[in-house]
Order: sequence, then structure tokens, then C-alpha cells
Amino acid sequence: MRPARLGRRRGEQGLTLIEMLVAIALITVAVVGMAGAVANVQKSAQVTTDQTNLEVVARELGDYYRAPYNGDTTTTVQYKLCTTSYAIPSAIAGVNLPTLKSATATVTKSTAATRVGVSAPFPLEDCNSQVVSPQQSCSGSPLYCDWGVQRITITITAPDNRSLVRVVYKATST
Repeated sequence: MRPARLGRRRGEQGLTLIEMLVAIALITVAVVGMAGAVANVQKSAQVTTDQTNLEVVARELGDYYRAPYNGDTTTTVQYKLCTTSYAIPSAIAGVNLPTLKSATATVTKSTAATRVGVSAPFPLEDCNSQVVSPQQSCSGSPLYCDWGVQRITITITAPDNRSLVRVVYKATST
């Protein structure tokens, strides 16, 4: 009796079972790796899209607050003396606002740097300055003034908790 040979005989063609299993394992690893890479690219693209949408909304809200008031509250907002915040519109004409988790527009008092004709270091609360008279004394106190320029900080948050902050300035003449 001849011992069994572990290999190919001369003239035989084809693959052994071990070679087939190794090839299938390598192909499986490659396919799983590519599928993971595609999933990561899709997730990254969605994050980028969401962030871009937030930036568009922030830009539109900034333009809404900054634009000169034309009497149409769907496209502009009127300057409010001594206000600490502005309402976020539910709709702006020509703009599709997505669903937001939260949105705020807070107002910071005018600073010396924003006053036309006034150079620093006049303090923020210097309502009695003879260089420029304030638009109005706020809260009945001459220490808190509205100089006619407001710094509006717009903070928007998407449902997935991504946030974006944009700062714009609004003046009484606009």
C-alpha cells in the first residue's frame, strides 16, 4: 500500500480547501474594512451638513437683526432701546428655518469701541459724556445707557446639541 500524498499530483489543477478558506477570509476582511470606511464617511458628511445648516441659519438670523428696518417684520427687526434680548422669529421671509432645539438673541450694552466719535477709554456706563449723548438712559439710571449700537449675540442649538454662536451689531440708524 502506498502512503497518501499531501499535495497535488502532477497535472492536477485547482485550489485546495485551505487556499480557498484563506482567500475567502482575506476578501471578507477587505469588504468589512471598506464598509466601515464608507460608514465613517457618511457620518462625517452628515455632521458637515448639519454644521453647514447651522451656519446658514446663523447667517440669516444675523442678516435679519442687522438689516435696516423697513417696516416689514418678516424681513427686518426694529431697534429696541435698552433691550436685553430680541425675539427669535419663527419664520423669515424667503428663508427656511429648520427645527432648532433652542435659539437666543441676547444684547450686550454698547462699548466705547462702537461709539462713533468716542475714543477709548470712556467707560461703558459713561452716559454723562459730553462727546456723544446717549440715545436713552436705561432703567432710569444715568449709569446704564443705550448709545445707539447694540452687540447682538445669536446662539442656536440643533436637536443633536450642536451649537453655533454669531455676533452682529445693530445701530439705531439701521
